[in-house]
Amino acid sequence: MPQSSLVLELQCLAQSNKTDLSELLRHAKVVAVKLKLDDFKEWLDREMGGYPRDGKVPEYRILSAQLMAKNPYNGLIPVMFKAGDKRATHFSKSPIVQSVGELEHLLHGMQQDGQLQIPLSSSEMEWLVDGNRDLMHMPPTRIVSPSGVAGILHAVRDTILNWALDLERRGILGEGMTFTQDERRSAANMTIHNYGAFIHGDNANMASADASPGATVTTAAGGAQVHQRLRTVIAAAQQQNEELGSALQALADAVVKSRDLPDEKKSEATEQLSFVAQQCALPEDKRQPRSVLKPLLSGLRETLGLSADVLQVWGVYGPTILAVLGVALS
Repeated sequence: MPQSSLVLELQCLAQSNKTDLSELLRHAKVVAVKLKLDDFKEWLDREMGGYPRDGKVPEYRILSAQLMAKNPYNGLIPVMFKAGDKRATHFSKSPIVQSVGELEHLLHGMQQDGQLQIPLSSSEMEWLVDGNRDLMHMPPTRIVSPSGVAGILHAVRDTILNWALDLERRGILGEGMTFTQDERRSAANMTIHNYGAFIHGDNANMASADASPGATVTTAAGGAQVHQRLRTVIAAAQQQNEELGSALQALADAVVKSRDLPDEKKSEATEQLSFVAQQCALPEDKRQPRSVLKPLLSGLRETLGLSADVLQVWGVYGPTILAVLGVALS
């Protein structure tokens, strides 16, 4: 009976997209440990456990990003910079530090209309607000492409496959689940390259996002998640004021049931109403100033006014919401 080969088994696993990437990394780690390849083992450990949050990651983990601000009227809108502004370059890319297991979980759990967001650090927020005070009321976030995150996973799989093929070319097979002394010596003389910042140190193919901290990707709200958030904040508001909770719920139901509002406007109204409900649920000293709330409420009323039936519901319940927030609309 022919003996099994650790390296050939690794090649088979790496070739198949059905192989769980975390399982593939563990199998590769067994090979690296048995061959005493500490540098490659370190790269595998980083991919399995995540990278340090110092912004230093392999180049394939630097993703293009778009900086967006959450406008209460229109949802996410691009943040624009003047020509030559260093912030434009800084926020156009982001290092991704999460483990492959976390990234796979994010992609598998995404809704069809979901997005991937990267929250900003406190220092980045201060840097942005210093140049644009409006962003204090429109929380900015980086948006990255799900295909970019998937590209990280493909790069890891390809790296392991190419490494296993290189081992075979050098006659390093690991038959019988062990490696000979000659195989270990041959592996020790391999020149390992392009496996990330933690393989070659200063000579690595490494990139960083202008010293920004490594980014944690999160799944942004798709349509269903926005509705869930709205239900949550309405429930919180209702605990404090039953009449207010009923008013918010009546408006939310009217938007959902409307036959006149296009789907795009329903999403916009739901986002606006979610923000308003959140403000209602907060203690008065924690809310946005009335100078901010008034145009937001005006925008909500304008959106609801696209449907006569929904506007009628606003006419009944809107005054309750306005009274709680201490805002008067002309």
